[in-house]
Amino acid sequence: MKDRILFVSDFDNTISLKDFYKVVIEKYLLKEGFQEYAKWKQGDYTDFEFLSWVFRQLDLEERQLREDILNIPLDPSFKAFVDDLRQHQGEISIVSAGNDYYIKILLQHFHLESIPIYSNSGTFEKGAIIMRPHANESFFSTRYGIDKANVVASLKKAGTLLCYAGDSEPDFEAGKVAAIRFAKGELQTLYRQAGIEFIPVESYVDIHHYFIKEVWQ
Repeated sequence: MKDRILFVSDFDNTISLKDFYKVVIEKYLLKEGFQEYAKWKQGDYTDFEFLSWVFRQLDLEERQLREDILNIPLDPSFKAFVDDLRQHQGEISIVSAGNDYYIKILLQHFHLESIPIYSNSGTFEKGAIIMRPHANESFFSTRYGIDKANVVASLKKAGTLLCYAGDSEPDFEAGKVAAIRFAKGELQTLYRQAGIEFIPVESYVDIHHYFIKEVWQ
């Protein structure tokens, strides 16, 4: 493989093993959170509106919030893949429709803070996380706050093999920009329904194995 690898990954439930907003609903918002979740799923809110609402409901000391964030497990095979990718002169970036507040905390904890993050911004204010769209207006999406497909397209370079990994609907268009797309969860169903080629995976073990067998030869 002569082309340099540019690997772009979703974060929640792709690198992490659980969506952070679900942690907040299940631990703090409970019935109200599940009711608003149902309204979101029936189309009453955009994704950005719903996630912003979830994180605004928090009323925590930052120490407690960091504890909750650090209890989110990451895919245990992710770091080994990143290390091997870099050994092969590849690059990796994260693109997320969540927010960078909790992503930065987790990456720093696992000594992965050098990975670039493209996401909505998140700041700790008065016990809550306040979400704002990504500062680059060309990446703006009314529905998600950030347009993942535009981000991925902006990262695409001549002489690179662009790969994408995701798990859900916000990853659908972003994955289509890539030459190789890895899908887990509901994204597999969406690609099958659309007749789009993809590689089904359950974890970064599968992605790492694919690269060893098919790319790094």
